[in-house]
Amino acid sequence: MYKNIWRFIIAGLFLVLTISHSALAEHTWYTGYVLDFSKGSIKVNDNSYPVDPEVKVIEQYKKQDSIYEAAKKVEDVLPGQMVTIKIENGYVTEINIIRYR
Repeated sequence: MYKNIWRFIIAGLFLVLTISHSALAEHTWYTGYVLDFSKGSIKVNDNSYPVDPEVKVIEQYKKQDSIYEAAKKVEDVLPGQMVTIKIENGYVTEINIIRYR
């Protein structure tokens, strides 16, 4: 009888660990200034990152006391801008151009 209870507990624990591991986010946010931006990579604060071909670009700007977002194009990312980039699986998948600081 105790063997069946232990099997049930171990199986439940294994299931919980498997589900929780697959739910972990594998991304990082990084803020800095764009030093260089070419078609396949972006250099932010002396670190270069490869850019996903389907990268999402958003501009964050302040109007009165509120912060708004607007969709932008990759061509709108220029050296000297402050950005926050999202890195997923080694690639930049999102670039937020910050205009309110």
